[in-house]
Amino acid sequence: MIVTRHAHPPLRANDRYMLESLRKAGPLSRTELRNLTGLSQPTILEAVNRLLDCGALVQAGRGAGGRRGPDAQLYDINSRLKVAVGAAVSASKIELTIVDLRGRVIAARTQPLDAEESATQVSDLVLDMTRLAGVGESQLAHVMVGVHGQVERRTGDLGFAWDLPLWQHSTITTLRSALPCPVTLERDVELAAAAEHVAGSTQGLENFGVLWIGTGLGYAGHVDGAPLRGSTGAAGQIGYMPTPGTPSPPLPERHDRTVGYHGGLQSSIGSEALRVLADELGAPDPWTEIARPSALLEAYSHRVALGLAAATALLDPGTVTLSGPIGHAGGNALAGAVSVHLARIAPSGTRVIAGRFGRDGVLRGALELAAREARDAAWGERPR
Repeated sequence: MIVTRHAHPPLRANDRYMLESLRKAGPLSRTELRNLTGLSQPTILEAVNRLLDCGALVQAGRGAGGRRGPDAQLYDINSRLKVAVGAAVSASKIELTIVDLRGRVIAARTQPLDAEESATQVSDLVLDMTRLAGVGESQLAHVMVGVHGQVERRTGDLGFAWDLPLWQHSTITTLRSALPCPVTLERDVELAAAAEHVAGSTQGLENFGVLWIGTGLGYAGHVDGAPLRGSTGAAGQIGYMPTPGTPSPPLPERHDRTVGYHGGLQSSIGSEALRVLADELGAPDPWTEIARPSALLEAYSHRVALGLAAATALLDPGTVTLSGPIGHAGGNALAGAVSVHLARIAPSGTRVIAGRFGRDGVLRGALELAAREARDAAWGERPR
């Protein structure tokens, strides 16, 4: 993921600490800020004046006595000093949301995607929505776009994607030339992993994996707090992994969304494979059957465990979250059944759990990361 920084006011370390405190708990009086942050009253007063001068802070009315004291002046972040955009691009649609520095939604829209057209569909939508929302170019801090495919580590561009063949090797240039702010492309499963790490099943963990199961597959591994991307950015393309009982055909000469790939783990646990298995077992509603004890749950969870056995033997993630439409639909029942099978065939002791988010995890993750970049643009980079 390649990120370009904005210029920001010359704020100090205590300033960022105060602003983050206000973002989470504001509006607050100076006394409440002192109690919350532990900073001295002179430091609070100096910082408040400095942040008001640079526009990062605003006066937010006066308190009505009580715990704030009589008629105390309240302060809050200027939440629209910068805004962020998150987008999730699938084979059929673009979901796009604009948020302020607090993460509150300013505008949201979903529109059909024409896979035969270029990535200007995304930039046109960003510009149209920001204009209608009254967001100026100088406020737009970062656009984070989630795509299903490989994002090249060297260039930050879309390397390949079955669903978007015309977007390959040109998306990041197209978007950056059309938009007045930094733009980042990220794999959809990596954004789903970010959502789970910030507000879902893997909070507080430094080592974990997220397995996305839907029409396509993806794996996002985090090792010692950092995403595992590989030398080219292709780490996590788990759908291509040879799996016992599945074919391993050669890759087609061209990536065509009408052809796809029909081998490896993809042909064992992808949505089409689940449908075929359900037909074989006489299960009329596979999405319901994998969420409760059933013959389909038993057979399908064994297939998922076979795929994870190879990944966990190499990566030892400690915890794997099942995400994506199928992982989310199966919930605790699917995760529990996979855990049982995995424990029988893999020595790592990996815990398998259900993710909190389904399809919406990609957009949630995009918004989390974009808003973080927007706060860095407005307030300076976070202390490392």
